Amino acid sequence: DFNDKMGIVNSTGEIIIPLEYDYLEIYLDREKGFEVYIAEKDNKNGLLDANGEIVADFIYDYIDIFVYETGTLTFRVNHKYGLIHYTGKVLSEAIYDSIESLGFSDTYLCKVKLDEKVGCMNIAGSIILPVEFDKVDAIWEYLIVIKDHKTGLYDFDGNQLTKIIYDR
Repeated sequence: DFNDKMGIVNSTGEIIIPLEYDYLEIYLDREKGFEVYIAEKDNKNGLLDANGEIVADFIYDYIDIFVYETGTLTFRVNHKYGLIHYTGKVLSEAIYDSIESLGFSDTYLCKVKLDEKVGCMNIAGSIILPVEFDKVDAIWEYLIVIKDHKTGLYDFDGNQLTKIIYDR
């Protein structure tokens, strides 16, 4: 920390990341072989790799860890959310009002909300259920949906298992 700026210096005194950032947060998994820094500069967030190279430009209002094990992060731009990989690859554009975890098993799924409707996507950014439901929840290996006060069931691949006709 130097003049309220942050950076990274290694044990020999070599500057790895210059002391020019307002905030730095390390995101590291040595077993999976990734290291990335969420950095803030001039009220915008970006991503830096282990060598201090910019992998995601400083255009984001906010970046946060979403699924640590896979290197997936959420970001916000103009009050909309998307997903980004630690390498800087955008997985889902910032079009959603919110992105939430649907719980984790072998499949990482997200509940996405847009204009009071919800759907489901995986952390690769692929839509599993379109954003047309009133509610989506995950129970065991199933997605339970509610639309127009009726309930139905889907699997984690988005295959409809029952019609959306049940009262509960």
